[in-house]
Amino acid sequence: MKTWLPILLAVLVSAVLANGQEANAGKAGSPTLPKNWNLLLDPDDLDSLLKPGLEDGSGNIPQQMMNQYLATMASVWDAKLLVVYVTLSDRLSAADKSKLRQEQAAWVAAREKQAKAAGEGEGGGSAAPAEYSDTFIKLTQERIAKLQAKLKALGK
Repeated sequence: MKTWLPILLAVLVSAVLANGQEANAGKAGSPTLPKNWNLLLDPDDLDSLLKPGLEDGSGNIPQQMMNQYLATMASVWDAKLLVVYVTLSDRLSAADKSKLRQEQAAWVAAREKQAKAAGEGEGGGSAAPAEYSDTFIKLTQERIAKLQAKLKALGK
């Protein structure tokens, strides 16, 4: 098993997020992220690069490794959501930004509830963390698509 994989991905996500936070720190009225800034690797690309390396030689992925991998990918997808959310928020009026913030807070709470329910559906078995993360990822991908559609509607 490649136990270094979750650590590597966590460091990558941290570095990517720190890049966006430091770029405009302390500059009033400037966008939160630099223009045209995005994640270094799209989560789909990262998934296709890393998932094959998790197999144990017989084509299977051990459950513990799958749980760690999906938890890490959930964090990567959440990072992409943050980038899309901040990009959209920066383009909205103060009133619309406030509405988006409230909508996002409600959505985050609902996502957590649904993901927990999916994990509990496994009865606490070894696959429960994978079910939680898988649901978390799917809901996050749906939210990203919705926010990207709002961005597209703004024409930016």
